[in-house]
Amino acid sequence: MCSSAACATPPPSRRRRTSWRTAARSASSRAANAGGVNLFGESQGSGPLRPCIEDQLGAGAVVTALLRLGRAASAEAALAAAAYQATDVAAALRNCSSGRELAATGHENDVTLAAPVDVSETAPVLVDGILEGR
Repeated sequence: MCSSAACATPPPSRRRRTSWRTAARSASSRAANAGGVNLFGESQGSGPLRPCIEDQLGAGAVVTALLRLGRAASAEAALAAAAYQATDVAAALRNCSSGRELAATGHENDVTLAAPVDVSETAPVLVDGILEGR
């Protein structure tokens, strides 16, 4: 797992939310020889990256699913998985900065939709700087 400014995360109101465990299963075969799980954060304009709880928990969910499939994890990835497993994800999403921003702008349903697990076969993949569903 790494932090990088290589990916500009869209503002919370424009983010595509997905659950990660099922997506991890479908992505696992594609990722067999790939690097790892990236944890980026978000930035307001050209400012520094702000760590995002939702990104860390999403990465932790993916790593948790991959571990259950017998994949190995780096210490950083294992830490993200442990955080995910020990967290009330729905509550964390409601209370994190992005969740509060979404609720304040009338998008609290986006926060609710972000928490369920095993609801999507799609995994976001970074292609030429753009996240695509696959």
